[in-house]
Amino acid sequence: MKITRALFLIPVAAMLNIGIANASDTVIVPATDALGNYLDLTGPISDTDVLSLTVSLTPYLQESDHYGVNAAGVVTAEGENGESVGSALYDINGREFYGALLISLSGVGGPVPVFSTTDPANGYGNPTNPPTVLEFGGTLSSLFGSFATVSNPRLTFTIYDTDYTNNSGDFKVVVSVPEPQTYVLAGAGFVFVVLATRRRRAAMGILAARP
Repeated sequence: MKITRALFLIPVAAMLNIGIANASDTVIVPATDALGNYLDLTGPISDTDVLSLTVSLTPYLQESDHYGVNAAGVVTAEGENGESVGSALYDINGREFYGALLISLSGVGGPVPVFSTTDPANGYGNPTNPPTVLEFGGTLSSLFGSFATVSNPRLTFTIYDTDYTNNSGDFKVVVSVPEPQTYVLAGAGFVFVVLATRRRRAAMGILAARP
């Protein structure tokens, strides 16, 4: 029985270590077109999966580094037409704030804004030093609502604007999502634990029953 027990316990330890790993990647989102950039996810993705984003750099919506924004669409560098630092301009037709980072998930929905523009934590109303680095952490349902599990979806990031001809710069988005496969491996590890425990108990029962 010692050999059987060792064969089960060694794979379990390895699988549990893999199970806590996250996949991360960097996506550069240009301000010069409406297509943005994307990241393909691997495996089944559910609405309870947690997405973590760190967004940095400053895109500009006007020439000569004017009208710089953070990922919430809050102005971080003054514009040529009176766009002041700490403010944000809303497009009533597009129903989005100019310069805001939008996200889509194929087979689910979007584009939707990642950050709340009018949240003071994102620099709204701060005329002196609005943040240029923003972080998001939450379930996918917090962005897209409840949805059925999808396989190998694509995350697409875009910067909202109606005229990209004078834009420059990018957002740098560091994306971190749990590897779906790791949960399967971890689950399999727990099955091995249960099987090993049952076999050990059964063997002990047989030994105890012998005269």
